[in-house]
Amino acid sequence: MAPQEARSRLQAVARRQHGLFTLSQALAEVSRPTVRRLLASGAWDEVEPRIYRIATGLPLTWRGVLMARVLATNGVASHASAGALFGITDPPSPAVVTISSTARTKTRTGVRSTSSLAPVDRTTVDHIPSTTPVRTLLDLASTMSEPQFHDILDAALVRGIVVPSRLRARAQALWTPRRRGCSIVLRALGERAGAIGDVRNIWEARVIRALRAAGFPEPCCNHPVFVGGRRRYLDFAWPRQMVAVEFDGFEPHSRRQVFDDDRVRQNDLVDAGWIVFRLTATSLGGNSERALQPIARSLGIDL
Repeated sequence: MAPQEARSRLQAVARRQHGLFTLSQALAEVSRPTVRRLLASGAWDEVEPRIYRIATGLPLTWRGVLMARVLATNGVASHASAGALFGITDPPSPAVVTISSTARTKTRTGVRSTSSLAPVDRTTVDHIPSTTPVRTLLDLASTMSEPQFHDILDAALVRGIVVPSRLRARAQALWTPRRRGCSIVLRALGERAGAIGDVRNIWEARVIRALRAAGFPEPCCNHPVFVGGRRRYLDFAWPRQMVAVEFDGFEPHSRRQVFDDDRVRQNDLVDAGWIVFRLTATSLGGNSERALQPIARSLGIDL
């Protein structure tokens, strides 16, 4: 085969693998001495053992680093690396992959082994073999604090990345006393009954969790009211007491038109007899008890 043709075929392989190719893929196109010569001359870079790319002088993207680790181990992206592919975690360093093994295997940092990685737990994201969203959440649950995991789970559920019934079924199927993540997921799903099942984002879920932890009665989420001649929706409401809580994030209120409408809306609610409180991420993340105290008094609750 002509050198240019071999190069073109190898480049086509690399384009499907974030610029990477394996030794076996290279040897399908060129000889082993040619591989050694290209590495020695700096024309190729070895980014993982027996994983190469054509030298560009540019650093690999995090997806490229992850793909290199997957190719080198014959594993799949997992844990926070898989979470990053689904957009629910930040890319970790080093990249994390899981390999299938029927025995305890001594592995390097970022490489995990398991004897239970069935085809149902595997998928491909952006050409990178990965655990499925369901399996990713089960794995993540055992590697972080429960409050951190609740945020990840809320994000996945709100965005429709996973379906609760499928996540519950897989957690039950994989449950063992040693697999702590399954128990955490089942408990977290059980806690999503009631108002928290209706939230639209992780911040609303955090408010519900804070209210529950403080002993508040369950609020109505996105409660419709007719005030000022318009139908409005309250983030959280206790209609009998006519008490409402609105959560203020920065972006939704940063546009002038939205800002002005919020003030008209609040005035209409107050005029109709509603007591309206506002919470922010800062107030909720700081002294949440202090932030919730005025709301509790309006509801006749002792914190």
